[in-house]
Amino acid sequence: GHPLEQYQPLARKYRMDTAAGITAEESRVRDRQQVRLLGMAAGRKLMTTKAGDTMCFLTLEDMTGAVEVLLFPAVYRQVSGVLQGEGPFVVEGRVSLREEESAKVLAERVVSLADFQQTQASGGTLYLKLHSQNDRRVPEVLRLLAEYPGRMPVKLYFSDDGKYHFPPGRPLVSGEKALLEKLSSLLGEENVALR
Repeated sequence: GHPLEQYQPLARKYRMDTAAGITAEESRVRDRQQVRLLGMAAGRKLMTTKAGDTMCFLTLEDMTGAVEVLLFPAVYRQVSGVLQGEGPFVVEGRVSLREEESAKVLAERVVSLADFQQTQASGGTLYLKLHSQNDRRVPEVLRLLAEYPGRMPVKLYFSDDGKYHFPPGRPLVSGEKALLEKLSSLLGEENVALR
């Protein structure tokens, strides 16, 4: 059987898009449409940009076929570790439709299937405790939140006014381990909670 066979129930549960659904002649996807795919790397080509950064052309394969995924340098730097792994992973991004070219996906986020499931299962809110709105760590916290987009709301608790506040722009984050570890080392473990 196909190595991804066992993950089909998960693909259905999380309403994953499919490679065939994106690349088919009569596909209904629109340019810039947000998609989420579960698959494995069938091929990888690295390229150096004019600025000297590395980007990646990834062939993602799922049960229905294959689709090309572009990882620009900023994304590739963050996710190259996930792509080295053996198991399946989840790609979230936008479809790029160009005349005379086959459809591609411009990746915005790539996470291992295990991290993705953990994020979905948590389904809670991320609480972060800081001294005040002027806490010098606030800009770094906001930078980290922007680096791990997802579906989980964040609330900041400021000790000086004893209230919960949404961060500016109300970012939604992924609850993956890497983000929680970085926030814990910045704020202290006792000031980071998922509930």
